[in-house]
Amino acid sequence: MDKTALKGGNRVSIVRFLSKSSNQADIISSVFSDNLLFFLHTNGIKGTISNSSSKIEEPQPNSNVSIVTATQKMNSAYLLNSEQVKEICSETNSDYVITGFVHETKAGNFLNPDQSSGIMAYLYNKNGTQVVQMQYIGNESLELYDNSSEVARVFANKIAELLRNK
Repeated sequence: MDKTALKGGNRVSIVRFLSKSSNQADIISSVFSDNLLFFLHTNGIKGTISNSSSKIEEPQPNSNVSIVTATQKMNSAYLLNSEQVKEICSETNSDYVITGFVHETKAGNFLNPDQSSGIMAYLYNKNGTQVVQMQYIGNESLELYDNSSEVARVFANKIAELLRNK
């Protein structure tokens, strides 16, 4: 983490997290984004959920029909370059941008289920510098609201602590 990159105010803009799951609806990543904003607010951090910047290109469908479905989003659409971050901060009057993805895979069978969950979050400052990355790995279902909410609470507490102690 680059503590020198933590400058300015404490207003954040969250670009809705993407779903990178093979068998999960986008609703889980959207709910996580909403929970993250809620817990940032409870920590005294002002913010908003923003739509993707107009300069962020929407991933095109995969034209190579194979095992991967033709509608799967590109895996790196959540990574922002400095110009995209600057534009989002300007449009939303924010000091920081948070983005990332939610992943959940269910495998196995009814008698022997296997599950893996993960969330990656990226915090950028208004100059476009990535300040910190955060990761959650677990085997609890993020479809369950309380599990998703708890991870969002932990992430928000950590982000609020970083911004308060800059």
